[in-house]
Amino acid sequence: MLLMRLKRRKSNSCPRRNERGAALVETALVFPLLLIMVGGIIEFGVGFQESAAISSAARAGARSASAMPKNQAFAIAAADAASGQLAGVDDDAPVAVWIFRVAPGTSKPIGQLGSCTDCQGFAWSAATQRFDTSVQLPGSTPWSVTSQNACAGVSDQVGVAVVLKHDYLFGMFGSVKTLTKTSVMRLEPFIGATPCAAGS
Repeated sequence: MLLMRLKRRKSNSCPRRNERGAALVETALVFPLLLIMVGGIIEFGVGFQESAAISSAARAGARSASAMPKNQAFAIAAADAASGQLAGVDDDAPVAVWIFRVAPGTSKPIGQLGSCTDCQGFAWSAATQRFDTSVQLPGSTPWSVTSQNACAGVSDQVGVAVVLKHDYLFGMFGSVKTLTKTSVMRLEPFIGATPCAAGS
């Protein structure tokens, strides 16, 4: 009788030990995958937030520039408008803003950013949290307002590109990625004492 009880106790205790061991093995296998998933969700969330911020900045800049045809301060106003949309990103994440004349039939500048025709770039200042409009970036060749066509129906398009450096938090997908968002809008018809066409 005593021998049978001992056998029952031994047979009952083995499955419990096996279950505990299996649970530990499963946890050891699943936990790293769970960490990778959580890290990926955080990385995606931060990247999406920064991407949305520079998209808003590009739109705000293009809206401001398009509303100022034939105005010498259109590029500075566009850079300031873009700066105002970047309050939520890291201090040193934005890199530059480019304001450019859009090449006919495209949504791009004439050339490449940094070496384009009729474009103007300003670098980000982490100290002031704004684009520094007092100094133009190398490769800037400002779009002269006298060459802007701002007549109704046939006006030129102005583009604003905001460049941001995204630092990955955990390094699972890399270390740094450059994000660029561009917005293009048509110059509003110019109403003033001077003619609206280019060359005037």
